[in-house]
Amino acid sequence: MNADELALLCSALSVKEMECPVRTLDPNLVNIGARRLSLSLVGKVLTTRLVNRQAFCDVMNTVWHVSEGVEIEWAEGNIFVLNFKNLEDRARILDSGPWNFDRAVIVFEELTGVGDILNMGFNRTVFWVQIHNLPLLCMTKEIGIFFGKMIGEVRDIDLETAREGNSRYIRVIVAFALTNRLCAA
Repeated sequence: MNADELALLCSALSVKEMECPVRTLDPNLVNIGARRLSLSLVGKVLTTRLVNRQAFCDVMNTVWHVSEGVEIEWAEGNIFVLNFKNLEDRARILDSGPWNFDRAVIVFEELTGVGDILNMGFNRTVFWVQIHNLPLLCMTKEIGIFFGKMIGEVRDIDLETAREGNSRYIRVIVAFALTNRLCAA
C-alpha cells in the first residue's frame, strides 16, 4: 500500500459525536489514584523457577516488619504488586534492599501511572558494596563515591561501619543495571 492509498483510507475515517452529556473527570479521582500509586511497588523475583505465591507473601510479610501492613497481590509469573499503607514502610523496604526470596534477588520498580506492569523492565537493582583494604587517609566519602561510581549510581555511603571495631572498609549502596557484569576483586 503506497502513501496515496493510505491517505485516501484515512480521509474516509470519521468520528461522529454521540449525543450524550459531556462529563469532566473529577480531579479528586485522579488524586486518589496518584496516592494509591505512591504507596505501591512492583516486585519481581529473578529466578527461572516459579515461586510459591503464598510462601512469598507469608515470608515477606514476616521479614519486612511493616508497621501498618502490606497487601501483596500476584500479577503474573514471579511478579507481585505491593500495596503499602504508609509511605514510610514503602521507603524503608525500597531503601533497605537488596531483598531476596528463596536465594533469588527481588527487583523493585516504582509505578508511574502509565504502561503495563507486565512490561516493566526489572533491569536495575541496588547492592551494598564493601570496599576493603583502603589506607586510613582514603576512608572518606569522596573515595567511596569514586569507587562506587565505577560500578553504578551511588545512592548512599556508610562510613560508620568502618569506625566500628577494627573494620577497615567503606560500605556504598550502588544501583546498577543487571545487564552489566560485575568484575571480581
